Amino acid sequence: ELPAPVDRTGRKRNSVRTPTDRARFPAKMSAADYAILFAYLAAMVGIGVWFSGGQDSEEEFLMGGRRMHWLLVSLASVATAFSGVSLIGAPGYVFSHDTQMAMAAPIGLLTLPVILIMLPYLVRLRITTVYEYLETRFSLGLRLTASALFLATKFVYVGVVIYTPALLISTAVGIPLLPSILLMGLIATLLTMLGGMKAVMWSDAVQFGVMMLGISIILAILAIPDASGQGGFLAYWSAADAAGKIQYWNFSWNWSELTTWSIIVCMTMAGIGSTFSDQVMMQRYFAAGDARAVARSFWTSSVISLFAVMLLYLLGVLLFGFYGTGQHALPEEIRTQGDRVLPYFVSTQLPIGLRGLVISAIIAATLSTVSSVLNSLCTATMTDFLERLGIRAPAGLSAVAMSRWITVAWGGAGTALACYVGRFGTIIEQTQTLFGLVGGPLGGIFFLGLFTKRAHAVGTACGAALGIAATAGSMQVKALNFMWYYPVGMAVCVAAGYAISLVFPKKTS
Repeated sequence: ELPAPVDRTGRKRNSVRTPTDRARFPAKMSAADYAILFAYLAAMVGIGVWFSGGQDSEEEFLMGGRRMHWLLVSLASVATAFSGVSLIGAPGYVFSHDTQMAMAAPIGLLTLPVILIMLPYLVRLRITTVYEYLETRFSLGLRLTASALFLATKFVYVGVVIYTPALLISTAVGIPLLPSILLMGLIATLLTMLGGMKAVMWSDAVQFGVMMLGISIILAILAIPDASGQGGFLAYWSAADAAGKIQYWNFSWNWSELTTWSIIVCMTMAGIGSTFSDQVMMQRYFAAGDARAVARSFWTSSVISLFAVMLLYLLGVLLFGFYGTGQHALPEEIRTQGDRVLPYFVSTQLPIGLRGLVISAIIAATLSTVSSVLNSLCTATMTDFLERLGIRAPAGLSAVAMSRWITVAWGGAGTALACYVGRFGTIIEQTQTLFGLVGGPLGGIFFLGLFTKRAHAVGTACGAALGIAATAGSMQVKALNFMWYYPVGMAVCVAAGYAISLVFPKKTS
């Protein structure tokens, strides 16, 4: 997932705090726009209905029978990594700051060899959740703790991801905010509940195509000069370059700035830690079943992600050039909040028909993320808690039916949370804080399990606790950029966990 918008000191901003204001975001949806939008939403529900049959086992519902095609897994993984927050936030970051963050994508490829070595190993274990490995390697307590942290963070994430594009629909389409939230949550829940993993992955592939089509349409409109020969790619790129928006490297040693050093360290550590500790992504690779297919899926999705990320940052550059030349008016309150520029452009500049398609693209990014997360929340609940702790389904209720009800429960809870996101402006900041607190230590736990032999359960648990404390402390340091939060948590967890395990060794078989 791309980083949320931040200011230059690294502190997170609430991207969308204000209520719907139709005067600021003119809604000019035509009948064709509405037709495209609702046809797309109906198609997503149709995919869930299509795959609702044949779900005769829990593994079929949660894992797609572990025989999903590697290319489908690749597309679904990329679609899962992007959300409406990504599509709005990445161009908005460039508009407000510069393109330095784009370097995170290619730098993240440095960890590709390590991941391609370890990922097939986990796949061969034939586990359903990645946290099952922690019980085998460490203890049941560490497995349940890690899974609980995953459930808590992803639950909050679902609420934020539903809310953000719902606000876009409310402003650009004219549908009130609350019905927009309920509509988004309902469709994502129905899709996941009916079709399980197969429906999620096939819809992800479709949504990725729609998302890329929407981005390409906006880029094409910006890149082509108008009838008078003004504007276009070169003109907008030059305007952004002259304003200092196109920046690649910053080798300053100022810890409060976003520097190349912070990006290299963060993306290298997060590339290893977050890949193995995130059930949402790992479940997609587990569904491929075969280790060779999984390796092929991972490097393919990495290349596709790199291409997609670069397009989003290019979009930010061209948007700045579009409004930076002075030829197109932009309200000052929009100019000072870069993450609102793309919604404003969509609602005011796109012609009839294309507006509905682009809004569908942003919704596609959201539905792919929400449905994938709901599927993984259900999987972790069923596998790590109910089945592992011996909690049986009520009489007459099959495992598949139980999984569907759990999906509905998580979907309903996430949608309810999304209804209150707008009332508490700091919840997005709190979400980012929660991710920062647990992301690094969770990555450290898996690093100790996969790459060391002497680390044991007690030492690793103590290291994770110290990692969370260290991350919380680093967040209070104003002179520290947000990119250092994950490395601090992971480094302290690994160092402390390994040291404690050495000082107090535990005999193991």
